[in-house]
Amino acid sequence: MRGGMLGGAWKVLFVICGLLLVILGIRNGQPLDVAVGVAAIGVALLFTQFFRRWVNRMQARNEPEPNYDAPVVIFWRPGCGYCARLKRELGDAGAKAEWVNVWAHDQGMALVKTHNNGDETVPTVKINGKFHTNPDPVDVQLALAELPD
Repeated sequence: MRGGMLGGAWKVLFVICGLLLVILGIRNGQPLDVAVGVAAIGVALLFTQFFRRWVNRMQARNEPEPNYDAPVVIFWRPGCGYCARLKRELGDAGAKAEWVNVWAHDQGMALVKTHNNGDETVPTVKINGKFHTNPDPVDVQLALAELPD
């Protein structure tokens, strides 16, 4: 069993146990059970977020630092549906862009937060030095079309 699968199994187990404790605690009038159940659900969600970031940092240790000065830089993170949509809609043209996983590169995260009022909002795309938060894929495709092959 891979690490991601085990992490997912623990998350599901914590959430199920947490929900059972909350339901039984409410039904039996036991506020401590409710609190423990809510805490178990919270631990599952926080651990999952921490674990995903840690795994991404470990995977990126051997990767070269991204080129933040590329004409088109796409800041993304794993598990982001909007990022997946952008990548899917860009198709092969997306290979011309520099992709920066903000969970793996601190400088990328800092740039995204600087241009999004401190928020980790992705996808954020830098086109010719100007930042765009969750841009229309057509706009990114047009910018990529102007780049040489």
